[in-house]
Amino acid sequence: MKKRKCIVQIVRAPSGGIRKHILDIIVGCPQFDFILITNLDDADPVFKEFYKNPSKNLKLITHCNITDKPSLKDISNLIYIYKELKKYSIDIIHGHGAKGGLYARLLRPLVGSQIFYTAHGGSMHSMHGKIKNTVYRYVEKVLYYLTNTLVFESQHSMLEYENKVHSSSEKFVLNCNSVAIPENFDRLKAKPISKSHPIIIGAFGLLRHIKGHDILIEAMKEVIHIIPNVQLKIYGDGEEKLELNKLITKLHLENSIVILPFKKEIQLAMQECHIIAHPSRFESFGYVPLEATINGVPVVSSLEGGLKEVIDNGN
Repeated sequence: MKKRKCIVQIVRAPSGGIRKHILDIIVGCPQFDFILITNLDDADPVFKEFYKNPSKNLKLITHCNITDKPSLKDISNLIYIYKELKKYSIDIIHGHGAKGGLYARLLRPLVGSQIFYTAHGGSMHSMHGKIKNTVYRYVEKVLYYLTNTLVFESQHSMLEYENKVHSSSEKFVLNCNSVAIPENFDRLKAKPISKSHPIIIGAFGLLRHIKGHDILIEAMKEVIHIIPNVQLKIYGDGEEKLELNKLITKLHLENSIVILPFKKEIQLAMQECHIIAHPSRFESFGYVPLEATINGVPVVSSLEGGLKEVIDNGN
């Protein structure tokens, strides 16, 4: 019998779009066996549900306390991961994001397998300050030579990598993210607006500065002066939640805006909205506009990063 290939996925936090990306790979490739190494403490509700009943080809999910910023903990993490992987015959290690990509490529000399890397933005966009941006860029330049294949989720990410790290090469693969179109797609229609009911604007995503929810909240201050019968529902969790609630209070918008926990039934939540707003300061791809579209909901979005491709430069 032909041996099944074993692929290791390494990611700092299985949440939001990066979680969807990884689970789509695992569930969508039943011909391979997978090992997932991640920080389970940072998992979102969808991953926690998946964790209870993972796909049969996911042979191992192991927790590793991977942090966002560089630290001495990274050394002990690499030793731990190496000891775990020694127990298996590994064909490919696929690192996701800056930290997952760092781990995957530093393990190459020890494990001797093929190394794949997907940037997911991370070190590709200038959000860390001038010194850190420069350091991260040069680290990426060195790690390029420890990488067999670079898998990009958008044309934007690939061009950013070309501009900041290395010119296009035979190592580059463009494999855009996607969402499944539901069977009733042709019957889905935008929710009709009624004068007797509020107009619902929805926003979905991790509550991080980069996602721009503060921009949306400030915009609502202007919107309700023109259309008072508007409500904004922000679905998500994250480190910005306290600051966003403070901003809502400061602008006296408590009756117009509510922040709700992340919903696993995202399709039902989206279909309750008249409009979905996606105000990200940066996205390497951006699932939310696609998911809104396949649920029949009009989208208002920024055109940052890979979002230009997702919504076709505004169309």
